[in-house]
Amino acid sequence: MTRSRFAERKAETCQATLTQAQSVAYESVKQGFAHNKQVLLHGVNSSGKTEIYIRLIQDCLNRGKRALFLVPEIALTTQLAQRLERVFGDAFVAYHSKLSDEERAEIHHDLACGSRFRIVMGVRSAVFLPWNDLGLIVVDEEQESSYKQYEPAPRYNARNVALMMAYWWQVPIVLGSATPLIESFWMAREGRYELVELKERYAAAPKPEVVLVDRADAFKKNLMRGMFSRRLLEAIKEADEQGGQILLFQNRRGFSTSVECPECGWVPLCPKCGISLHRYRTASTIRCHYCGYTQPEPVVCEKCGNQNMKDRGYGTERVVEEFQQHFPHLSVERLDVDAASRKNAYSEILHRFDTHETRVLVGTQMIAKGLDFDGVSLVGVINADNLLTVSDFRAVERAYQLLVQMSGRAGRRNLQGKVVLQASTFDPHVLKSICTSDYAEFYESQIAERRDFNYPPFVRLIRMELRHRDVAQLDQIAGEMTKTLQKIFDKGVLGPEEPAVGKVRNFYLRQFLLKVNPDQTDRQKQLLRHCIAVWTKTYPAVRVMIDVDPV
Repeated sequence: MTRSRFAERKAETCQATLTQAQSVAYESVKQGFAHNKQVLLHGVNSSGKTEIYIRLIQDCLNRGKRALFLVPEIALTTQLAQRLERVFGDAFVAYHSKLSDEERAEIHHDLACGSRFRIVMGVRSAVFLPWNDLGLIVVDEEQESSYKQYEPAPRYNARNVALMMAYWWQVPIVLGSATPLIESFWMAREGRYELVELKERYAAAPKPEVVLVDRADAFKKNLMRGMFSRRLLEAIKEADEQGGQILLFQNRRGFSTSVECPECGWVPLCPKCGISLHRYRTASTIRCHYCGYTQPEPVVCEKCGNQNMKDRGYGTERVVEEFQQHFPHLSVERLDVDAASRKNAYSEILHRFDTHETRVLVGTQMIAKGLDFDGVSLVGVINADNLLTVSDFRAVERAYQLLVQMSGRAGRRNLQGKVVLQASTFDPHVLKSICTSDYAEFYESQIAERRDFNYPPFVRLIRMELRHRDVAQLDQIAGEMTKTLQKIFDKGVLGPEEPAVGKVRNFYLRQFLLKVNPDQTDRQKQLLRHCIAVWTKTYPAVRVMIDVDPV
């Protein structure tokens, strides 16, 4: 694309006038760049962060440079990609795993030698493209764990790689989020990042009304109808009468989380991973979500012969079925990994919802991110407990981020939406912050806990995982390793412990969590590297996996 065509695109972009709040944020970001600082753009849902990104990208193009736009998952950013393509035309390209080898080769060659592609939207692997004239990095939804590469090695976080790229090459970088990582906000509060905030929704759109439903109390008062509370059913009826669309969030796929014999308690387990198998009623199968093992669903208990097997827990399939029992006249579809597995299925499902052919969309985290539909007036969270009761120091933070994202789907533009959040375990800091949209209050509660219990950002973490086919030998070896680790990390050794899933693909697992003083990171990592080299020679049957800065 020629320089003049860039100018034409700029004129098209500028037709969307920035609000006063956006203009102030845009100028603040540029001031941060002028001071050679990384910028954290903290904007509430629907505040118009994307328009600021577009202006910054246009500035980058006007300097004759390229821009990298990182997104956590390309499948969840269809609307954003379409918007950028409308603005920048042929200069824009999306880079992701579904491209053919020929398409990837074309992008690689152009970035190394050509001049066609000036804006690349990509997932985490895009940081390794052959950049030679990079002028801007945008990391959208910087808090997302999808930026982390777990398996196979190398295990890296694309967000952190992008920060290092920006530092090495002196490239401006902006991290954007409505719910930043605790570590990122701490860096901004400490003055290491430039903090730019957008505290109001675009065009003064009203914030959604958040209604909390105590499921345990509702059960006692006979106010639950299956998995739906009376408050949620009333809200659905009201949204239906007003012609609005509805999103229902349940962070479990399949029909149920397991099947169980009510007589003896037998639960079918995965023979390779030792965890309960999820039931898929439409396929009449039970399936392992870790290794993919599948078998026909049992109709008879293998232990006592009982023929009355019961479901335990529920997933998106069951939510759809029960919803149709309450509202048979409403068109409903499901959006999760299973429903979107067929080629183009994801886009087709969203298209039907966008055109109001589908009135209700039931889904997992896939409906919480990257979607912008004007007609959504109600968001229902079926069960927030499975977000808040995870044994992880980030569990509360992740629950807050996801629930805020979900609430942001309701009431776009001039429409005030409603969010009905059902839970039995209420964390007061999380729920109060969601209701008031007060991230700062939530941050203060979390940073105090992190400081008290010595977690990031006050230390860095290294997760060390041991794998062995013999559990007795594994425990013996892990015990011997503990003594060596304590000499290196002193009291910063947690473990060994069996993780939530203690067996995967016939390997038993044990984990250590190592807390590293930021001032001693290089020395302690060097000592640990030496110990691992010794251990792998001494115990060749043990597999050792290291993950620095796990998320």
